[in-house]
Amino acid sequence: MMDTENKQFWCIEGVKLESDFINQQPIDGWKVVENPEKAENEFAHDFTVVVKADLKSMQTPWKYAQSMFGIPSHAAISINGKDFMRYSRLYPNIIIICDVRYELESDGVYIMTLPRARALLKEGKAVRHNYKNRVDDTEGNAKFSYVFDVRCLDKLEAKNV
Repeated sequence: MMDTENKQFWCIEGVKLESDFINQQPIDGWKVVENPEKAENEFAHDFTVVVKADLKSMQTPWKYAQSMFGIPSHAAISINGKDFMRYSRLYPNIIIICDVRYELESDGVYIMTLPRARALLKEGKAVRHNYKNRVDDTEGNAKFSYVFDVRCLDKLEAKNV
């Protein structure tokens, strides 16, 4: 049995595990590389990751979100169903970046993964909204969207400018 208090062993083992992880590249659609700062600072974060991502810019709040979905207008965002189906098929580990600019308290940049989106839908914390005016659409518009509450998403820290 390995000594859990043997820091030297675990530091050496950690470097080996990091190297193995980089060599395996185990996440579909992600490129993981060693953080070059580790050469100078062993306590720097381990990796830099290049990830597939798609930006959703939100500039108009859902006026009737509270009455329709139980989500306050300032917190409701939507992502069309066609995008989710395409992401699921082609990019299972994509990060959806939601840039919310309503000029309200919910403004900011949020991120969501597909597993998180599915969990929110399953838990009833997000809803499917069918567009009544798109039932017979032939222009390629999505016939439905998923409406999420940004308060259930991860908000990223703003850059200090």
